[in-house]
Amino acid sequence: AELTGLPLNQLAKTTAFNQARSLGLKDRGAIKEGLLADLTLLSRDFAVEAVFVGGERRV
Repeated sequence: AELTGLPLNQLAKTTAFNQARSLGLKDRGAIKEGLLADLTLLSRDFAVEAVFVGGERRV
């Protein structure tokens, strides 16, 4: 985020969406109903708070 000047939430959204599209994956890349998503929730100091894989909490 420091290199781009974008807020962290915008950087995460942009990189996930663009990476999915560049790979031709239209069913992921955003948090939206009907799309596939694995999520890692981080604290402000980047410690892992939770991990969700296939809709199930793993951590």
